[in-house]
Amino acid sequence: MYLFAKDRSVLDYGCGSGSLLREIADRIGEGIGVDLDERLVLEGRQRNTFSHIRFVQADAKRKLPFDDGSFDVITAMGVLEHVGPEAPVLQELHRVLRPDGHLVIEVPSKGPFRIFDVGNIKYRLPRLHRWFYYYVARRPNYYEENFGPQAPMFGQFSRDANQHKHYSTDELSELAAPWFRMEQHIYHGVFYELIQFAEIIVNRPLGKVGSKLFGWLARQDDKLVSPHRGANVVAIFQRRN
Repeated sequence: MYLFAKDRSVLDYGCGSGSLLREIADRIGEGIGVDLDERLVLEGRQRNTFSHIRFVQADAKRKLPFDDGSFDVITAMGVLEHVGPEAPVLQELHRVLRPDGHLVIEVPSKGPFRIFDVGNIKYRLPRLHRWFYYYVARRPNYYEENFGPQAPMFGQFSRDANQHKHYSTDELSELAAPWFRMEQHIYHGVFYELIQFAEIIVNRPLGKVGSKLFGWLARQDDKLVSPHRGANVVAIFQRRN
């Protein structure tokens, strides 16, 4: 399915610093990136060289600053698992998507190595997580700024979240059903969580060599595509009218 075209407007929700919009900028008519993190929105603006791309700080759990039916395509890549209760976000994305528009979601799947997901250490072992930043990484200020009680988010997670969630395609389809109908999906990556876990264990003694090695491994793993179980799943939904 070809979603991006010169006559289409795209909203990238949870855009980070805007890498996706920069990648597809020459294929779309308009692109707006939205993120909760003001620092990432500022970085996106600073790196942006396209007049038809812009970045906005906003939260779909409240109300996005767009009229009903403003976009042809909405992407939310690696976002839904960070927001806590997903329904308010999906409902608001449905509002700003045009009739018969498409929503593209990428989330971690219930793959074979999800038990190694380092994203859940902060929830399952909060004291160990704090100890690591204070006494191993020696970055207490970073911890307090990003995970402390005064931080606006809990790292990259909404304060409403209580886990780094993984989804089956059936769960995704059921979750989105009031607003969207899943049209197709594909899995990519297999060993991603295992690679991340190994990187944390051995990267410190290897330093930059380890960073390059595990970065290369992650890129190779991401190229593995399957219709069956994998580390991540990308699903395309059509808006219900």
